[in-house]
Amino acid sequence: MKRLFQGIAIGVLVALSVIGVVAPKVQRSLLRPPSWAYSKDHVLLEVKSGASAAAVARQLADEGLIRSARAFGVMLRQNGWDLKLKPGLYRIRTGQHSEQIAQQIVNHDTLRVKVTLPEGLTLRQIAQKIQNAGKLESGQWLPSAPQIEKAATSGLLKQVTGIEVPGATAEGYLFPATYDLEAGASAKQIVTRLLREFHRRFSGRWAKEIGRNDLSANELVTLASIVEREAAADKERPLVARVFLNRLEIGQKLESCATVQYALPAHKSRLLLSDTRVDSPYNTYIHAGLPPGPICSPGEASLMAALRPGKTDALYFVSRGDGTHVFSRTFAQHERAIDRVRGK
Repeated sequence: MKRLFQGIAIGVLVALSVIGVVAPKVQRSLLRPPSWAYSKDHVLLEVKSGASAAAVARQLADEGLIRSARAFGVMLRQNGWDLKLKPGLYRIRTGQHSEQIAQQIVNHDTLRVKVTLPEGLTLRQIAQKIQNAGKLESGQWLPSAPQIEKAATSGLLKQVTGIEVPGATAEGYLFPATYDLEAGASAKQIVTRLLREFHRRFSGRWAKEIGRNDLSANELVTLASIVEREAAADKERPLVARVFLNRLEIGQKLESCATVQYALPAHKSRLLLSDTRVDSPYNTYIHAGLPPGPICSPGEASLMAALRPGKTDALYFVSRGDGTHVFSRTFAQHERAIDRVRGK
């Protein structure tokens, strides 16, 4: 009997030793890249907030990205990664080792969406560009335009930059630049990112100089937004800013066509005389002074032009049609300049 128990014990020990050798080999085999063929080179995988390691492993297995959900889960626990998986949208390359996939999710290497926002766009145009950029092959991965517009409030603007504005929105303060946005980010996260860029590039950097200027921060940005839409050549932006400031100083209406365009329900390729009579606080043909707020998001060149305007006593300018202008001090000079550029 004693010999029987010894034999069983030895057999168990031998079996355990074999398992100890074979099990790791089996696990390593199950963690290797899958051998099957893929129809595409990547899969978009959304890891939801609060998802367990087991749930993520099942997602990966269902998409055919790993051989075994169980082996993947064991590997996560062994490396201490099971509680470190980050939510987000991931572009996972097919045919990868399970450990590479796990590291991508642990390191929060999510799908990024590049969005370029040119100077001179309105809040509505910016919101539409972000929405369009978020349309990926498996759905909409950036907020909709209405969501962006709703998030761009004056309250959020004050919270991020400290600037108070009379209106309800952050029109003019979503800084034009190229952004690398995380797919799945909320509208508030995206708007905050754009407002922080404005603060970093202008309001924070030039805070002391803005404070010493005769215009408030909001008035400076409003002026800059008009300059952005009126001037095409960077070298002329300070002069255009000075023309508008000269008019403000003597109480003359700005009469900016750009402000009329903003007041209209839709953009027009050419304004009519009747358009300059549109009833809007943004119409600087009928209202003196600056409009209530910005008419677009100005770039850095226009912001600096408003902050540091050029030197001229001109009160008028007319486009030559090539992106530059003829500046005039009197209305008579202005009329002659108009005749010259029109070939009369």
